[in-house]
Amino acid sequence: MTDFVESFSTMQLLPPWISPGARTWMFLIRLNPKTVTDYLAAFLNAAAPDRAPFEWRPIDGDQFGIITYNQHPRVATDRPDRPQGWDTVCAKEVFFAFPAIRRQITADNLIVDTQVWVQPFSFGDTGAMVFGSREIWGTEMELARIFDEDDMSPGGMHVDVAIQGFKTFAPTSVSASIACLHLQVRPGGRIANPIPEILARPELHTIAGIFLQSSSFIGGGAPALTPDNPLTGTELNNLKQFRDAYNPEFAIYRAIVASKSSHQIDEASLAFFDPTSAEIDFMWSASMEQALQSQFALKTWTVGGPPAAHAPKVDAHGVDWDMKAARLKAELVFTYVSTVRYQVLGTLHTYGG
Repeated sequence: MTDFVESFSTMQLLPPWISPGARTWMFLIRLNPKTVTDYLAAFLNAAAPDRAPFEWRPIDGDQFGIITYNQHPRVATDRPDRPQGWDTVCAKEVFFAFPAIRRQITADNLIVDTQVWVQPFSFGDTGAMVFGSREIWGTEMELARIFDEDDMSPGGMHVDVAIQGFKTFAPTSVSASIACLHLQVRPGGRIANPIPEILARPELHTIAGIFLQSSSFIGGGAPALTPDNPLTGTELNNLKQFRDAYNPEFAIYRAIVASKSSHQIDEASLAFFDPTSAEIDFMWSASMEQALQSQFALKTWTVGGPPAAHAPKVDAHGVDWDMKAARLKAELVFTYVSTVRYQVLGTLHTYGG
């Protein structure tokens, strides 16, 4: 992969990154198996013009994904040649991801399966993080406005995402700040650790095992996360592409980029919540319709108006909530605080190379 030349006049937040004290909220949702298969076929397994020397397939059993909110009070470029404070920002991100299996047949005809994550879309509120994610990682991160409650303690949460987009497509449509996603966990929904019960449920056993294998716990005897030991964690495979300006159905450049994220979790911060106390509402707009239909197998909206917390058509931030919503059901809700390290592993395959 070609090295990026950093400009002295900007702070691009180049990886690797480190984010101490990051607060993460995860909402586990059930997915339609066909949408998972179709996404992998269209974005990772498609020949364009050649095929990658890998095949991505769904995990065994039921299919699940995660809606994740990360609050980074201090995320920075993790390089010893950077002075203190350089490439350091506070940032928020919201993304959707699901696990998959990357299969490789080696030159010796051996089959090697690797568990990875795939991230169809993500939103970030900081230009430096969006730039670094899109241009270096290949993540399809979009710039958004992300608002959260002042109190992000384990007692509850409320996060809203607004994008610049269109409620409807028409010759007279004007781009505006429109609501995209409402996430809320009502206070009082905290429950005891449900992992033993979850592991006993066959449909959740695989996804629970993936979560448990992807993190280390402070005080649990796990080695400390350092630049020399960052690779315990989860691998993310992204399709990095540049679309043809004259024909968006084709790409002039496509590559698969692999990266890793490692969470060293403060075990005392881990908290679980009753899934019925959670609200996951995507607002149904022309800008989000295709993603909601293809990722979540939704045909149309399911709630005839905005969430109860957003009764005014336009809120105090100037965000338009006057839309119908598509509500997703949470299967598991939890939060934790961790030190996170992000590292780009390299380009797995460049199509047409």
